[in-house]
Amino acid sequence: MSDFGSTLRSIIKVCGVKSYILADALGYDPSYLSKWLNNSKRPPAAMIDGMIRRIKKEIGENAIVVATGGIAPAILPYCEETISYDPDLMLKGLALIYKKNQTR
Repeated sequence: MSDFGSTLRSIIKVCGVKSYILADALGYDPSYLSKWLNNSKRPPAAMIDGMIRRIKKEIGENAIVVATGGIAPAILPYCEETISYDPDLMLKGLALIYKKNQTR
């Protein structure tokens, strides 16, 4: 199972954004974001709501937000934003990639 920091690092890498730029866009100090990345802190539900709102504003559209992973069920009841939960999202994605590679 992936931890929050690893997941966030993967998202940062895929998006090609520097962590200090993400921290600025989210309104957080880069050192605080660094604590998320190294798993010494996790963002509380209110911060997750704030991140979702800021990301939606930044991309200019209403995105679908899906939570996955071990701690999601503990956090979601405290979030105000609409967040779907899929505990198997990563496995489903890996299965799709595997199937696409098998048809080549």
